[in-house]
Amino acid sequence: MLDEPAPAVAQVVAKAYNHLGAGFDLLVEQTPFLINCTLLYNACLEAFTSGPHLLRVLDVGCGSGVQSRYLAPHAKEVVGVDLSEQLIEIAKERCKEYPN
Repeated sequence: MLDEPAPAVAQVVAKAYNHLGAGFDLLVEQTPFLINCTLLYNACLEAFTSGPHLLRVLDVGCGSGVQSRYLAPHAKEVVGVDLSEQLIEIAKERCKEYPN
């Protein structure tokens, strides 16, 4: 059980990811554990998007928007949420070519 209330923990997490900013993608690309997570996640995304066109997708913890961008051609609407304002801004830029 956490000693701090959830909002305080969320603020700490958001601050850490805001600090990473544009370096977040580099961290994911160069950390062996995260590389393996990404490979597994990509396989899941491929299976998830292999069926009929999706109506709405909620990408919780969307980070820099890599998966949101992948999902955009497969859904009518993709909504990405993240604790980090910095990463949301990066995701918006990454996904700007998709109006959905």
